[in-house]
Amino acid sequence: MTKQKSKPFSGWFPLVGLYVAQVALGAMQCFSLNGAWYWIVSLLMASTAAMWVAFDARHRGAPLINIVQLMVMGLWPIAVPIYLIATRGVRGLGWTILNFVGLVIASCFGFYTTILAVWGPASLWPPA
Repeated sequence: MTKQKSKPFSGWFPLVGLYVAQVALGAMQCFSLNGAWYWIVSLLMASTAAMWVAFDARHRGAPLINIVQLMVMGLWPIAVPIYLIATRGVRGLGWTILNFVGLVIASCFGFYTTILAVWGPASLWPPA
């Protein structure tokens, strides 16, 4: 009997989408936009987080049922850390903290680059 090679994890696309949506959310904080844009970006973040959990669960050999996927989408800021800690233990806690810091950095990156692009360096540093 030959040992099958495991497939490479293909769930990086939703994770990249989550970070791109966080950068967009940070950039939108610079403007007084219609509330619809915040709903669109929030929905994008929730769907990419739920998609990543579904991909990861399928990759681990225990796919989630549809109602659990819907619950993850609705409660993703709580459900994703719980999923990570439940499936990976202490390592999941590390991944949760790392992703939290990464999302904060992505939001700050979007915010400050938009401020610099729109209002210039004088908006951040007062003239000497």
